[in-house]
Amino acid sequence: FPSQLLAGPIIKATLIISLFLFGLRPTLILCFVPSTIALLSGILPVIIAPIVPFIMASNVIYVVIINLSKKISENSSLSYCSGIIFASFAKFLFLFLSFYLVTNLFIEGSVSQKIISMFSWTQLFTAVTGGVIAYFFLKLFKNNNFSD
Repeated sequence: FPSQLLAGPIIKATLIISLFLFGLRPTLILCFVPSTIALLSGILPVIIAPIVPFIMASNVIYVVIINLSKKISENSSLSYCSGIIFASFAKFLFLFLSFYLVTNLFIEGSVSQKIISMFSWTQLFTAVTGGVIAYFFLKLFKNNNFSD
């Protein structure tokens, strides 16, 4: 859980930076990498394997919404922030509902509740925090598509 609070924002920031630097298609591929590595390396417990595709899908949702926000906005810092907030809530809601359904079907009682709590509000926090980190990184290196 504590490692998720550190790794999560870094992963989300990396996805956003990739989106701004390389575009949507390469970033969509990148969306599948962190969960795959975490599962194969044992960072994620095997019991969580059935929900890994939902984690991957939530990363895709997150990136696609930020990309849409980037395209339809006036490329301002305010639109970036609103895109991050909307994408973070969409990611959180998708994961919460998916995990709730899947864990209640496949995993018993208290373990199910622990997994749901591990991947619910923390996902919202890591998504928003990753957006903030990416914002400052992109501002610092002037590789962004927004201006103040």
